[in-house]
Formats: sequence, structure tokens, C-alpha cells
Amino acid sequence: MFSIIVIGDEILSGSVADTNLRHAFKKLRERSMTVDEVRIIPDKLDVIVKTIREMKERSQFVISSGGIGPTHDDVTMEAYARVFGVELAEDPYLKRRLTAYFGSENKGQHVRFYTLPKGTKLLGGTEERWPAFQLGNCFILPGLPRSFEEKLEIVLDSLPAAEKIHHRELKISVPEGYFATALAGLQSQYPGVDVGSYPQYRDSSSRDREQDEPVVRVTLKSVDKEQLQACCDELTTFFKSNDWLMGG
Repeated sequence: MFSIIVIGDEILSGSVADTNLRHAFKKLRERSMTVDEVRIIPDKLDVIVKTIREMKERSQFVISSGGIGPTHDDVTMEAYARVFGVELAEDPYLKRRLTAYFGSENKGQHVRFYTLPKGTKLLGGTEERWPAFQLGNCFILPGLPRSFEEKLEIVLDSLPAAEKIHHRELKISVPEGYFATALAGLQSQYPGVDVGSYPQYRDSSSRDREQDEPVVRVTLKSVDKEQLQACCDELTTFFKSNDWLMGG
């Protein structure tokens, strides 16, 4: 449903830790919206153009984070203009907002804040709240975490509700190799259920992995509640019969 592009040399270099992806995953999951693909890319115009062009064709919606500030390396808006084949132009409403805020200081690089690809829609803007931006099936958000989180809420509120995804989880006391074949067979039997297997250690703080015992989280997800329950029941019976089930 969604592809997410994180734009910024500072993210790729590790000088700034990205928190926007984690927040986006959480908020999308709460609304039963799925992520098809994520890319983290540099502040290079040709790379941004190529990435937007590819992802907007393969996903229902694209969210980008970063590169819409006032400095020379903020080239995301120019990239979107190239992808959609439109010119950049000053937005009168945003210009008025910034002029009222900065007064005579509203000049120079501030112009970048209100220069958008033609056809860009403003979402959720008020006199106190800067809007989010939409161009086609793409949503253009800032990289600053607090602003990103605020604008993401605006974007998600503008979209129709997704079909609810139901979840089940089982905790298993043996390594994945013991039941990998059974999971593969169950996935074939219930194609409408996403079956996942994720190993971890029982004591996440332990440094002695040889002494710590593994646990595997088996997750089941589906919009079909009946098929999900049937799959879960069959899997639960299998794990119980082998005395591998820890909880669920």
C-alpha cells in the first residue's frame, strides 16, 4: 500500500538517527495500512528523482521524509517537479504566511519554503499549523521528527480507512528449524494468511547467548478473520502436540 523514502545524507552517514520510519510503521499498523518498501537515499537530485519515479508506479501511495528545508541540499521539491513534469512556483498562501511571520526578513532562502511543484495540494493547513503536501499519489513530509509526526497524522486522516488486519501470535520454545516445514505447508494451505517467524532470546539483556534460551515468535496476519482463526487453531494443535508452545 505504502512505500516510504527517507532522504538525507545525515541518515546514511549515521550522524543522525532516523526515528521517522519507526513512527510511520507504528501509525500505519494501527490503521491496518501496510508498507511495501522502504529506501534510505542521499540528498542527490538524480537519485531522488529515480527513486520517486520507481516507487510511485509500484505502490498505491508514497511518503517521503526530508529535503524540503531552505538550504542548498534540500532538493526534494525539485525532484518531485521533475518526476511529474511540472514547474516550481511560489504558493501565494504559504508566501503570505511566511511574510506575516518573518516580515522584512522573508527573503533569500526562505523562498524555498513556499516554492512547490505546480499542482501540489496543501493538506490540513491552518493559521497555526503548516500543511502537509500531496502531489499525485505522493505525500511530501519534512524530516524533522516532530514535524514529520504531525504531518503524517494529517496525511493518514485524509485517506479512507483500510480493511482491518487481524493478528495472532504464538511463542515457541524451540529453534525455527524444528517447525519450518510445517510453517511452509500451512502458508500454502492458507494463502490469505501472512505467516511470519521471528527468533529472539528470552532474556534480551543477557550477553551470554550460549546460556540464554531462544524463543520464536510466530505471527499470523489476515483480513479474513475466519481463515486466520482456522490457521491459528491448526498451528496451535501442532505446537501443543510437540510440547513446543509457550503462549499465545
